[in-house]
Amino acid sequence: MKTSFFLCFLLPFVLFSQNEYNNWHFGEGVTLDFNNGSPVVGYGSKVSTSNAEGSASVSDCQGNLLFYTSGETVWNSSNNVMVNGTGLYGVANNFVETYSSQGALIVKRPETSGIYYIFTASESRGLFYSIVNMNLNGGQGEVIIKNTLLSSKETEKLAVTYHSNGKDIWMVTH
Repeated sequence: MKTSFFLCFLLPFVLFSQNEYNNWHFGEGVTLDFNNGSPVVGYGSKVSTSNAEGSASVSDCQGNLLFYTSGETVWNSSNNVMVNGTGLYGVANNFVETYSSQGALIVKRPETSGIYYIFTASESRGLFYSIVNMNLNGGQGEVIIKNTLLSSKETEKLAVTYHSNGKDIWMVTH
């Protein structure tokens, strides 16, 4: 009896938490929306990553787009540049750096409401994080901390996971 109560109670939270990555913005203005199960292709994103693979996006737990980034610029859900949302140290689209396997990742800060990390990687600059507060600017967000250095070593690959304690974030790179 306790087991089935636990599963019924926990299951809705597990299902709802999966919608945070339902909207993808990448390539040359392309979007994919996974909110209805199958991907729906769209256009109109401001991302242009023709010579870099640094895009990332995040949604709320209902699957509504919050913001997205090219690794250098951050746009809100209205496709406008977020306040203080330019000049991130992701992969540069200036032909100095050509590619990054994963140049930008967005991760919600544990135990907070509306605070997100943007991790950016660059072959020449290293690994950085910026912080977005979605509680500012009428819910459209603002980059409140930008380009905090984590490592000056060259990198172009990022992976992130949450620690089992639910409070820490583990960043893996090479």
